[in-house]
Amino acid sequence: MVSKLGGPHFDLVSGVPAAAIPLATCIALKTKIPMILCRKAAKDYGTKKVIEGIWKKGQHCLVVEDVVTYGDSVAETTDLLRANGLIVNHAVVVVERQQGATQNLAANRNVKLHALLTFNDLLMTLLNDGCISEERVQAAKSYNAKWQFNSVRSLRPAASLSDVHFSPDIGQLLFQYMKTKCSRLCLTFDSPAYAEEIISLAERLAPKLCALMLHPELVPDFSPDFTDRLRLLANRKGFLLIADRKLADVGKITRHQLIGGQFRLADWCDLLTVHALTGTDQLAALRKLKQSAQQSTSLSALIVGEIDTESEPHLGDDEAVICPTIGIADRLGYQHVLSISHPDENIIQQMPAPRPRVHLRGLLPRRKAEEGVGQQETVFHTRAQKKEAFIVAATETVGTQHALPGSVVRPDAGIEVTKDN
Repeated sequence: MVSKLGGPHFDLVSGVPAAAIPLATCIALKTKIPMILCRKAAKDYGTKKVIEGIWKKGQHCLVVEDVVTYGDSVAETTDLLRANGLIVNHAVVVVERQQGATQNLAANRNVKLHALLTFNDLLMTLLNDGCISEERVQAAKSYNAKWQFNSVRSLRPAASLSDVHFSPDIGQLLFQYMKTKCSRLCLTFDSPAYAEEIISLAERLAPKLCALMLHPELVPDFSPDFTDRLRLLANRKGFLLIADRKLADVGKITRHQLIGGQFRLADWCDLLTVHALTGTDQLAALRKLKQSAQQSTSLSALIVGEIDTESEPHLGDDEAVICPTIGIADRLGYQHVLSISHPDENIIQQMPAPRPRVHLRGLLPRRKAEEGVGQQETVFHTRAQKKEAFIVAATETVGTQHALPGSVVRPDAGIEVTKDN
């Protein structure tokens, strides 16, 4: 593997966690090049670093991997190292499966991939040694040809956007906004904000805004005029309105909450967050309201399936919570708002998904942070970033700013995009 590198000089070597770490260790021992260790996530004890070892910005680092298919693991490690000031131009791998990793890394990360063996090398060796037949060789090559990296915006093969269908219609509408705007941005207001502030910021972000979520009770000057203006703006610019009320009551009370009181939710919002604590009553009340001739509404329910708090940081891992939440809608014959009928789960990866941290600096008045309110930043990061977010949220919340992975907002939209070192 070392001889494959040829001329380039490296100051450091790092293996893609975790399978390639032993390989990187061997290379470091053989070449006397210092090794640094990249972690998938920082631990909450010890040094609490994602990069362990002795290094400094500006050093050249070689990335080591055992097997690559599309090159996503090498790309992620490269991004991490570069974000911390290291220079990465080369990567070495034991087996290149010849499904587009070399081209992907060169085109999208400017990284040259050096392979000890290719998939064809392995096939020819097995064929020449009589271990497999010519038919198996052709079958394997045909499979590889079918599953090639085929999009500069995706790290996996994906179906056409036109092949995706949602049910009910609200999911289809949301996806249409995402597709048209090439964005996954949801702006949420989790701290008090005046009506004019909300409308002004929504107008500035409208070109990339797919959804706006707010707590009506946190708008001090909430009024029918405000919701009329917000509804008109959402219709004109094309984004959904989500009322984050997290309702949890019997059907009769829910109906009054939807059509009466100060907020009159059914008159202006597209989606309403609800808890599953009361069973099917709330959804049944909403269904009756939608079917009522006296009250026309397009309001749909968004069941809260996971929320992390200070007292219950891993509540979303409890199957006793997750399963009943999903089952509530199933028992009424509902289909999930964001369920994809196409079998390709990677379709959303066709949306651009850079990973900056977004600061809504200067767009809203800075407020003093409140300590001990129980809200955890992980609520915005979906199970420790194990899965790419479907739609992301840039949030102004009690004096601090957060953003989910995948935000596509840019400085020209009035947002400063920074990356943490």
